[in-house]
Amino acid sequence: MHLEQSAFSTSHKPAGSTPERRQFMGRALAATIAMAIGRGVAQAAPLGGALRLVVGFPPGGGGDTLARAVGAQLKSRHESVLVDNRPGAGSRIALDHVAHARNDGSVLIFAPDFALTIYPHIYKRLPYDPLTSFSPVALIAESVLALTVGPAVPAQVKTLEDYVRWVRETAKVAHYGTAGAGSLMDFAGKLLGRAAGIEVNHVAYKGGGPAIQDLVGGQLPAAITGVIEPREHVRAGKLRVLATSGPRRWRTYPEVPTFAESGYKDLVIVGWFALLAPAGTPAQTVADLNAEVNAALKSAEVIQTFQEFGLDAVASSPADTLALIREDFNRWGRTIQSLAYVQED
Repeated sequence: MHLEQSAFSTSHKPAGSTPERRQFMGRALAATIAMAIGRGVAQAAPLGGALRLVVGFPPGGGGDTLARAVGAQLKSRHESVLVDNRPGAGSRIALDHVAHARNDGSVLIFAPDFALTIYPHIYKRLPYDPLTSFSPVALIAESVLALTVGPAVPAQVKTLEDYVRWVRETAKVAHYGTAGAGSLMDFAGKLLGRAAGIEVNHVAYKGGGPAIQDLVGGQLPAAITGVIEPREHVRAGKLRVLATSGPRRWRTYPEVPTFAESGYKDLVIVGWFALLAPAGTPAQTVADLNAEVNAALKSAEVIQTFQEFGLDAVASSPADTLALIREDFNRWGRTIQSLAYVQED
């Protein structure tokens, strides 16, 4: 922070350096600094100081695991690294907290894509702006979605084409469960319904795990989740993955075609996590953090942990991360508008 000396000058010749004048100058300078800090003027935290990684999900989940895996790699570079879980409202609570946190590089958030690119278009009021409330640090990971069916769907339904035909001829409505309303999975189902010309009904769960449990139990015919949630049940022969949402087949299910391969060329959806700092974080601090994180993402431990959760570690620059947020923000805005989605409060 630079304070101009002219802020204390007058049109008169300065008086001599008296104790009273030095006291006044000291009080004025202290007051000016206090006001500047109170207004959020960014000052870089000491390099290697304490670092707090905020996660909008409870301990043990995917986002929490990502943060802890990356945080473990950053511990050697910082005085301390704390993972701060602030679950609720699909990460909106956590994002609100970080948007108003100190912008000195000491507080970061692992943000899911949908909270930045979908929520602004479906909620009338958000406590943060995805394009102005944060300084993007790095893209962390990418993932794709899987459409899975269970015993409530006849065993002869083995492909996406079979499923759409079964819905049209028998089920009439495609009921599908996801990890929550307004999620990437929710809109993947809506887009599939529009593209296939079938009626769909979204069933929101508090996480992908509960949706998979109902799928296995036959209470739910289909679910759209991350690729990893149904894996063990697929291996046990209890569930069937019909399609994945990436631009290419996913390594977990190399035999399963993508939506695009199945005839829905526009249904390519890739989810991601980004690491963000509060807006106004000094550019050099962001650059330093970006270099640290990219180095952490190359570690064997992080790569293995991410792959176990169906994710790919992705290195990127702050500029690339901001460009991706803007691109997906605009794309989902057009998509949601075309679906005539009614905004919620």
